[in-house]
Amino acid sequence: MKSVLITGAGFVGSALRRRLMNMGAYVAAIARHQREGVDVVGDVGDWQFMHKLILERNVDTVFHLAADATVGQVHNMPYESALNNVRAILGVLEAVRRANTKVRVVVLGTDKEYGEVEDADEDAPLARNSGVYGASKLAASLLALAYRQEFGLDVTVARSVNIYGPGDMNLTRIIPKAIWSFMHNTPFTLYVPTGKRAYIYIDDLVDALLVIADRGRDYPVVNICSRDVKTSEEVVNEILKYFPNGQVKRVPSPYPEVKSQSLRCDKLKSLGWAQKVSFEEGIRRTVEWWLKIQ
Repeated sequence: MKSVLITGAGFVGSALRRRLMNMGAYVAAIARHQREGVDVVGDVGDWQFMHKLILERNVDTVFHLAADATVGQVHNMPYESALNNVRAILGVLEAVRRANTKVRVVVLGTDKEYGEVEDADEDAPLARNSGVYGASKLAASLLALAYRQEFGLDVTVARSVNIYGPGDMNLTRIIPKAIWSFMHNTPFTLYVPTGKRAYIYIDDLVDALLVIADRGRDYPVVNICSRDVKTSEEVVNEILKYFPNGQVKRVPSPYPEVKSQSLRCDKLKSLGWAQKVSFEEGIRRTVEWWLKIQ
């Protein structure tokens, strides 16, 4: 990985960009709007623009992260979000196909593509109660796999569990929202019933993406799992250890809820990856980061 293109410069993209730059790679992060951490402003869904960028920068690896990336966002704008997610992956895939160079592509997917599953491996059935968000991400993944099969693209879909850690300021997600609420003496709204989900710390996620890019070419799909499977109540209670006066308000969830969602990742582990950061340690680091930036 000498010249890398990252689509999306949000939470995950920024962390991946920093790691790659520290490794000495030439990195360009592309997003629709200029902000810190964005190297190129442009439309990922425009394959001609992406094609030109890949050739000009002699890109050898693409990490496709750009997406409407939360269940709530897609729930509120299903048409626009689904269209964005599908169009973005097509822009990347078509640009790489027409570049006629051997570009490695890793597409960040989600466990929501499987839907309501426990301990699912890469061969598990897809789209069980996945909602519009999961369906739109699955459509993107299936297009990536179709380009791999039909045109021989060197692409792997990495389906991950829920990602958290320093740098995530998206207040539609439970961990940043809970920390922000408790810091500002605002009751945190906990949606009930609380299903169980797996959570992975951002550093472990970046490790996984780099391992998949480097050693996972033989696999069309690789899961990124975590041993930390928690209910929303357990997540909030861990955060409350740092905010003993925090208040929680329980309300019925406005979104489709799954009872349990977790993955197996034997393929990823066989490539040499191992989870390093426990949930307790990850929450401690995340809370410290929030306190530091306020």
